[in-house]
Amino acid sequence: MAKVVGIAAEDLFFRARIQETARQLGISVRPVAPEQLPQTLSHEKLSVVVLDLNHPAAIEVLGAIKNNPAISSVPILGFVSHVDKERAQAARAAGCDFVVARSHLSKRLAEVLRDFLKHPAKFNTCQVE
Repeated sequence: MAKVVGIAAEDLFFRARIQETARQLGISVRPVAPEQLPQTLSHEKLSVVVLDLNHPAAIEVLGAIKNNPAISSVPILGFVSHVDKERAQAARAAGCDFVVARSHLSKRLAEVLRDFLKHPAKFNTCQVE
């Protein structure tokens, strides 16, 4: 089965960069509005989701996904500013599988996407503390 990454980020430039990097790695991408993630996951098989945790609805969306047994197993990689430790902690509490600094994701995008898709349960990278 082909790997499909759901990208839920409103920053059009960063989303385009994620999409292009994924395509270069042979990974299909599916842009999704963050607030539409639970509905999209209920109808489409996404391998993983990359979520911009700075979106106002991100924490609520995480809770909706992780509290729904039908879609809760989809791994979610959230990214946030390295200085926004409160948001990072709130995302973890809501069930985000991995929280990384946006700067780290930006610098190592191809590596992070490849590794997260390959082994989401064993994924290890620079996380926001």
